[in-house]
Amino acid sequence: MSKPKLLIADSALDRPWFMPYWTRYFDCEIYQPGQHYHHMIALVDDRYEKKIYDQLKQMNLCIVRPYLMDTFVHDRSQTVNGELILRAPEAVWIMESINFAYQGYNTRRPHSRPDKFFLLLINRLRDHRRLLLTAVNQYLPDSLHTCVSQGIMLPDDVHVTGQDPATTANDRYYVPRWYSETAFSLVSETQVDHPIHAPSLFISEKSFKPLAHSHPFIVNGCSGTLSYLQGLGFETFSHRIDESYDQQTVPEYRLQMILHVLADLYREYRSTGSVFQDIHSQALLAHNQAMFFDRARIGQLFQQQIVQPIMEFVES
Repeated sequence: MSKPKLLIADSALDRPWFMPYWTRYFDCEIYQPGQHYHHMIALVDDRYEKKIYDQLKQMNLCIVRPYLMDTFVHDRSQTVNGELILRAPEAVWIMESINFAYQGYNTRRPHSRPDKFFLLLINRLRDHRRLLLTAVNQYLPDSLHTCVSQGIMLPDDVHVTGQDPATTANDRYYVPRWYSETAFSLVSETQVDHPIHAPSLFISEKSFKPLAHSHPFIVNGCSGTLSYLQGLGFETFSHRIDESYDQQTVPEYRLQMILHVLADLYREYRSTGSVFQDIHSQALLAHNQAMFFDRARIGQLFQQQIVQPIMEFVES
């Protein structure tokens, strides 16, 4: 039985690390400007590839609009005006795991005894990140942090090709030294509040990086972020810190609870030189990294949450 023909016209999804997953289920072709296409499924994001989307729409193709990255995890795929808006609850995990494995980031980082407090990576400064930076200012001399849009970067950082190097770093680039030298990640998520019109959890690659890179973490994000990760099977660090901040729905109060956690950890850091060095924490780190890169699980999620909705849409 022949595979369905899939035209990939989304520049984020035709990367070499994704192609083995697409070709497992589809006869794939990469979009070429000026070509005319017939009787195909067209994978194109109308938000970022609007001109291409309009061109393909005129060819009467079966349009699939992939709204996959930086997603609300409770959103589901839906058909709108005869086109499939493709969403996957675990899209961030799926995409980042495939990408990071291709880049070779799935090797186990040797155990180290960090001499820095936390790692805080910020690309674009937002209001809630400005508040966070101000609140943790006392810890910054003992930590590693970036705020690229403000010109604060770390050695070995790289920029996104073709974009303004003064404002945009490569947020998928991995520098093992940053994680080896710091005790944990203080994650500043893209959003810290649930939108009124869509009370759903928003999560980005920022919350998955510590899982991939064997790092303990505290997340200043939407309430329920830790519960969501736990529901997937990842481990958090309630044996060492008070994680009740995750259930606080008011961002300002949540930040205050996080600051209390940081104060307790900093006292331990100043007294002992590091934190999260216990055997149990190290076991959780190994579990999280192994699960993040579990190829069988990622392949299953790709089939269930990305391929299956496309097939059902085409056959409907």
